[in-house]
Amino acid sequence: AYQFHWERDGALSMQALMGTEPNQTLVDEKMEAYMGWVAKVQHIEDPNGLDVRSEPKYHIPTGVPDSGPWCRPQKDGPGLRALTLSKYG
Repeated sequence: AYQFHWERDGALSMQALMGTEPNQTLVDEKMEAYMGWVAKVQHIEDPNGLDVRSEPKYHIPTGVPDSGPWCRPQKDGPGLRALTLSKYG
């Protein structure tokens, strides 16, 4: 099964949810789950020897960064995630 969280895609998806979902209770529920995920993955040791915040994708549900061949570090994901969380705040 394909179970990955892509940092960039996750941030963009949450921005889209905030901009299109009229039910604020649902937005709050999903954003709380997203913030919990972000807090979890930011404290996991990166097996690739990088700052974990610049990893492009993580395994679900463990949050362990993927070690497969992928361009890293990726700098757009952290910025998009910060923008999404700031907009929500």
